[in-house]
Amino acid sequence: MSDRCKTKYPIVLIHGTGFRDYKNLNYWGRVPKALTSEGAEIYYGCQDCWGTIEYNSSIIKNNVLDVISKTGAEKVNLIAHSKGGLEARYMICEFGMKQYIASLTTISTPHHGSKTVDKFYNCPTVLYKLIAFFVNVYFKILGDKEPDFYTASRQFSTCFCERFNTKIINSSDIYYQSYASIMKNSFSDILMAIPHCVVKIFEGDNDV
Repeated sequence: MSDRCKTKYPIVLIHGTGFRDYKNLNYWGRVPKALTSEGAEIYYGCQDCWGTIEYNSSIIKNNVLDVISKTGAEKVNLIAHSKGGLEARYMICEFGMKQYIASLTTISTPHHGSKTVDKFYNCPTVLYKLIAFFVNVYFKILGDKEPDFYTASRQFSTCFCERFNTKIINSSDIYYQSYASIMKNSFSDILMAIPHCVVKIFEGDNDV
């Protein structure tokens, strides 16, 4: 094992919406194994699949503090995917966690919202809430403590993110960076095939 990916502080991986941190089905695929084999120390956010930004941020906060307690490290590095990036930013700003965070790297995070989600705002509220009810029941069975599909899904909207960005201000004490990519085609990732097709219609090339 080498030290090529060994960092001064542990790394906490924060997943995106609709998934959980399972031991036998890793959200991050081969990434954790590759990093640890090169010396990185990896931990997870372990937040709900469909928790709101506010609720999930509190879970991530507790897990970050737990990592610091276990390792004795002064800070952690955060790597967050999709909505996890918004949750990490909220946690840092609203829960006074900047002193514990060395860096935040977001990957494919909708910092300015999604026009695709804006389209779903036109759905009848009754229908939207009915769908939310069944989604909540399903994900509660999978392990979510407080699933709230109705609220969490609407937190992807451009109007929500516009308000979010005026309130959640990056800390000058933390190193921030953000990455995005484009899927070659809808069959690049079978799990994302349908979302990619839908988003492509409304927003063009995308990595979802």
